[in-house]
Amino acid sequence: MANLNSYQVHGLTLAAGEWVQLDITGEYIGCIKSNAAFKVGADDNTPQPMEQGLTFRTVAGESFTSIQILNTSASSNSIELAVGEGQITDARLSLTADLTLSANNGISDLIDISIAAGVSAQVAAVNLNRREILIQNLSGNTSLFRVGATTAASARGVELMPGQTLTLETTAEIWAFNSDAGAQSLAVVEVLK
Repeated sequence: MANLNSYQVHGLTLAAGEWVQLDITGEYIGCIKSNAAFKVGADDNTPQPMEQGLTFRTVAGESFTSIQILNTSASSNSIELAVGEGQITDARLSLTADLTLSANNGISDLIDISIAAGVSAQVAAVNLNRREILIQNLSGNTSLFRVGATTAASARGVELMPGQTLTLETTAEIWAFNSDAGAQSLAVVEVLK
């Protein structure tokens, strides 16, 4: 006769900072549901961070006889744990409608940005769809730019010499300061998510 896997579901609600010990034997602890992160430990081991979707398993061939659960959140936490032996696989997710995923990946070439002498100007606005941005100090320019946040100035920001390209992984707005005595331009390309 085959030895079937077994598990029990334990639901409890703990007040902020409350902890409880349960005398349960098992090889794994899985969190089915919780309102917030918490800590769980087995036997005399130090409780470890736990949250919905995580499972802790003992070393092969070992089991525990008790678990400790500590609510580390600032409010009450409703927790549902699966504790058991063997291996349980959950394949309950099923989609009853079409799933549509959209991707806006591509490249956006912006017009060269001309910045007057001794002035800071916005190179790119905030763009939550941007993966990265490439900023090039055109090779025909004679002086460096300083590239950074809104505080970009003669002594603030990354130096970008003529002909150099700077690649940033950010969705934030970007500014540049023109250190030249005349207007200069930057080329800008955004790589979208």
